[in-house]
Amino acid sequence: MNSRFRHSFFTAGSVVLLLCLTAVSVRAQEAGTASSDPTVVKQQTTAPIVEATGSTTVPAKTAADNAKELALSASVSTTAPVSFLAPRSLPPPGEHLTPEPAASSAQAGSSDKWQFMVAPYLWLAGINGTLGVGDVATDVDPSASDLLDALNFGFMGVFEARKNKFMLITDLMYLSLEKTKDTTGPLFSALTAESKTFMLSPVVGYRLAEKPGASLDAIVGIRFWHTSTRLELAPRLLAGRVREGSKNWADVIAGLRGQAHLTRIFSLIGRGDFGGGGSDFTYQLFGGVGIDVSKSASLFLGYRYLDIKYTREDFLFDGAFKGPVLGAAFRF
Repeated sequence: MNSRFRHSFFTAGSVVLLLCLTAVSVRAQEAGTASSDPTVVKQQTTAPIVEATGSTTVPAKTAADNAKELALSASVSTTAPVSFLAPRSLPPPGEHLTPEPAASSAQAGSSDKWQFMVAPYLWLAGINGTLGVGDVATDVDPSASDLLDALNFGFMGVFEARKNKFMLITDLMYLSLEKTKDTTGPLFSALTAESKTFMLSPVVGYRLAEKPGASLDAIVGIRFWHTSTRLELAPRLLAGRVREGSKNWADVIAGLRGQAHLTRIFSLIGRGDFGGGGSDFTYQLFGGVGIDVSKSASLFLGYRYLDIKYTREDFLFDGAFKGPVLGAAFRF
């Protein structure tokens, strides 16, 4: 009994010692692999399991088996999150998905570009006031029906360049008016008044406020004038007389302009400014309705009143241009 017991004891001890050496060897191999390859995920290995049922023993896992399990675990941990991604349709061949920040930056770039607008218009403007050259002066007050009769030629247009909140606006106008009326006194039988006016008004604008469908701009600039007047008195008791003269001057002006959409197509537009310098005083008012025909074209209809008071030496221009305005605006 004693010799058999000793033999069994030494046999069991040898098996235990062998298993311990195997476990130490496996741990040493795993540590060497992890330290040499940084991409390998470190995991805690379990000690070899030995199950004994009676006299039958199950062999412990080898180092190769543990390496396979580590590789399988790393593969699962890498590919598993992909299955949880939200489904996303792929673009057609040759196209790429554009991220939202890139799209917003592209839109910001397009808004930083210069935008241009050309607006030719027709202003059926008559002169209401007093015109004088030398010792001859006359009051003019044409009615609405006289506006077309008095207009010999006219050219008007607005050009605008805008970038962000800043804008450059130029208003150009040329009018040639002529009107003859009978006189009531016994000295002369009729008076013919001819007036030619050239106006150029470059201004700088800044957008003060802007909301969907509405905007308000502040403007400041100059209004340059060249006007010539010819007055002719037809003879009756006295011989006929002719007086003519011309003047140039410039006024500094400042004002506001705005637009508000009533619907997707119709909008209200307006402008007002005042100033002086070359003239004693001048101001302008305009109000109208805009009609959007397309994204790049619109029509407008309104009424414009431009008052001037200029008295220098032997030249008098104290009156106002007034009348309906019809035009179109083209943006590009």
